[in-house]
Amino acid sequence: VGGFLRASVGEEIKFARYQGETRSVPAWQAVQKAEQLLTEAKAAGDRGQIGTARTLFAQIDSLLAQAAELDDEWASPLIVQARAFEMRAWFALVRGPDPEVLLQRALAAANQAIDREPRSAWAYETRGRLHYVQWLITRPDSAEATRLLRATETNLTEALRIEPERARTESALSLLYESQGRFELAREAARRALQADAYLADADQIVLRLFQSSFEVGGDDGYLATPTR
Repeated sequence: VGGFLRASVGEEIKFARYQGETRSVPAWQAVQKAEQLLTEAKAAGDRGQIGTARTLFAQIDSLLAQAAELDDEWASPLIVQARAFEMRAWFALVRGPDPEVLLQRALAAANQAIDREPRSAWAYETRGRLHYVQWLITRPDSAEATRLLRATETNLTEALRIEPERARTESALSLLYESQGRFELAREAARRALQADAYLADADQIVLRLFQSSFEVGGDDGYLATPTR
């Protein structure tokens, strides 16, 4: 029940945000539909139904291109496009083609979104997440891996500078810090994520990260008291 409630509340907040960002109702409807299809594409890919997922991704691309044309100042269609390419890259890690090509296309969309809306916290968060995925598939002891980790943190912290109480960004930052063994910072970021939005879709994972980082750091048991809403 808790997971369903978090997802429902999150969708209401997201759609309200979209309506406040664009005056074009058709553009808003196209992005809303693309987000719904993105959820379906993920489910199809997870089930191994690659043909179905590809068909859905093609529909998503068409809807987002339409939305971007209807409102050429709105960043959200490009951000959702970046997320769609990121999802395809995750599938490509298992089944091909080269995920790096898809990640580059995702980054191009995220960069365009930032060009359209330089103060879009969502766009910076998306670009930070993409750099983190690139880091995951890069040789860990390379200079490129170091650069990607730095780029991930730079983009995530910029998103939080623009929008300080952004739960998804804090969650991503917590994951980054945990990956680097910076458990104190991971714990603080996980705690802030839950304080900002206890209805976050991945709240259960954040709680687990909070416990894990608290175990690594030790200290005040108060960190293990998760917020309720």
